[in-house]
Amino acid sequence: MPRTLYLVAYDISDPRRLGRVCRSLKGYRVQGQKSVPEIWVTPAALDPRMKPRCMGQARTFSASHFCIT
Repeated sequence: MPRTLYLVAYDISDPRRLGRVCRSLKGYRVQGQKSVPEIWVTPAALDPRMKPRCMGQARTFSASHFCIT
C-alpha cells in the first residue's frame, strides 16, 4: 500500500498530553522539529471511518489582533 507524507503541527503545554502525542506519532515520524513532525502513513492509517483520538481540548484564539514581525 503506498504511503503519503503529511506534516503534523501541534502546540501542547501539558507534559503528560505532549508525551502521549509524541508516543502515538513515534512509529510514523520521519523528520521535522519536535512539534511539527513529518509522518508517512498509509490510507488504512487515515481511514475516515476511524473514531478521532482527542488528547485535549482546543481553544480558539481570543485576541482581537496580532502582529508577526
